[in-house]
Amino acid sequence: MRPPTYRSPIPPPNAQGEKTFRELYMESFDHLNLDHVIQSPFYAIHHVLRLNCFFWSKVINGIRDEDRRINGISDTSVGHVEEIKKALSVVKRSGSLGWHGKDNEKARESRESLEEDFKHLVEQTDLLWLAREKMAAIQEQKSQARKTTLVNSFTYVYAL
Repeated sequence: MRPPTYRSPIPPPNAQGEKTFRELYMESFDHLNLDHVIQSPFYAIHHVLRLNCFFWSKVINGIRDEDRRINGISDTSVGHVEEIKKALSVVKRSGSLGWHGKDNEKARESRESLEEDFKHLVEQTDLLWLAREKMAAIQEQKSQARKTTLVNSFTYVYAL
């Protein structure tokens, strides 16, 4: 299909209603090779795990951006490291320990790619925690410096 010519009317948007996560998951099978799905259940769910990784990445980047925006530590919690590590362990063992089937080439490629992505995500989360700890230490130092300055000012006033 050719793109519309310059100055042609804008086509109307597709009027698709909201879809549930289940509907989106079922539609994703249209893009999978079902022969590989039958051989490896991990291949059937790898795109859901990739979506999980993508959203965790968005969460961590959002927290980092909010910290930068307020030039401090936002009140957003980053206690998600355990959940990310759980997802990484699922990827490492190619899904559930009780699944039968062989690990075909497509599943292996997906697992290796996902494993690398989740490891990177864990590293990014660790870096975020380190940056927040350093920021907290800097804020504490600034607070102590203000207190010291205030005490010195009062001492000078009373000394006169």
